[in-house]
Amino acid sequence: MTNISKKVTNAFRSYIDKDYEEALFQICPAIDATANLEGYTDKENSLKYKSFLTNNIQIIVYSMTGTPLSGMAYSGAKFAEIKKPKIADQISLEEIIYHLIRSNLAHDVTVSKKIEITENTFGNGGDRILIPKTIIEGLILAVILSPSNLKETTFMGFNIQYKIHKSKIYLNSLWGKRDEFLKI
Repeated sequence: MTNISKKVTNAFRSYIDKDYEEALFQICPAIDATANLEGYTDKENSLKYKSFLTNNIQIIVYSMTGTPLSGMAYSGAKFAEIKKPKIADQISLEEIIYHLIRSNLAHDVTVSKKIEITENTFGNGGDRILIPKTIIEGLILAVILSPSNLKETTFMGFNIQYKIHKSKIYLNSLWGKRDEFLKI
């Protein structure tokens, strides 16, 4: 088992234990490592990370909403950490994940106080962005499904049950199978 597999396993364990900040702390470095393996040519790590998120946004959003959308954005307060909203006053989910979750965890060892992990709400919480806990499932899946991680495995029989399918999907059967998963 490699460090990516270990991070995924620890992230999923923490998610099951409802320690969402620890789950994010574990999965964010696995995203960094996977983005590097996928061969993004950007020199800046932030651009590689955000490119990985953008290329996997359908999986991440599907985990959050049960709908395979091509993106998601937040409208509302502006945050100094996010300098380039893509559309007018909207901040993309990729920017939120990178700046308010990943960077805060890397530099301050905590998710930004501007983020609140909820049961199932995404949106404006006044001075906070509300993000459902299922974003963690999406981030874990994005790493697992990466073709670069085809030879990875976890030693646990973790599974995720989706609202739409009402069936269990075993994570070890999904390593590296992004294209197959997107056809489901």
